[in-house]
Amino acid sequence: MLSIYNEVYHPANGLNHISLYLSPFFGENEVIGIPAGTWLVRLRAREIRDGRFHAWIERDDPARLGRVGNREVWAFPSFFTEKSLVDHTTVNSLGCSHRVVSVGNFDEMRNRINISSSQGPTRDGREKPDIAAPGTAIVAAKGFADQADEWLSLTGTSMASPFVAGIAGLMLAMEPGLTAAQIEAILRRTAKPLPGSSYAWANDAGFGVISPEDCLAEVDQVNHRKDLN
Repeated sequence: MLSIYNEVYHPANGLNHISLYLSPFFGENEVIGIPAGTWLVRLRAREIRDGRFHAWIERDDPARLGRVGNREVWAFPSFFTEKSLVDHTTVNSLGCSHRVVSVGNFDEMRNRINISSSQGPTRDGREKPDIAAPGTAIVAAKGFADQADEWLSLTGTSMASPFVAGIAGLMLAMEPGLTAAQIEAILRRTAKPLPGSSYAWANDAGFGVISPEDCLAEVDQVNHRKDLN
């Protein structure tokens, strides 16, 4: 089943927003799935003021849906074809939000950004991600585990982001009055460029790799200036 929804003026930005959903048909004792293959989406406009458009696939991980009758039902992810995929402007909508720090996945062992990390800029041209942080092969405590299975190793921006959140928490502990804009600016200003890169923003690493010590030192300087005033 194909469902199409359209908002001519989306509440978030006032732009035309079209959503397409492909859904399997679930009967009482049967399921008609979506056959694997290539789908072509073609836009035809009656009136064009600005011909630019952007397309993306929402997060679509493999998932076991359960049993229908005597069949096991699964959902498998969708991908852009190699020809249609654009290798930039791939930061998701949450990471593109204003005053949200967007973090890239830094591979410390290879001293480069991991291939799993999304690239900027945002759809409206803003500089995201902001910075990068260690996110490759990170060993962390495993929630809801027993003593024989306490740890796990994962790779992704989901591991890099908590690293930055922890630094931001330490910054706020030193100076609770910091605003989101100030935290973002300090993270950007103190970041260290990757080898061969300049201090200019890059679409995969942002302004560079986070420097925890420099972030905290900068907050200390902010407090010192306040005391002098």
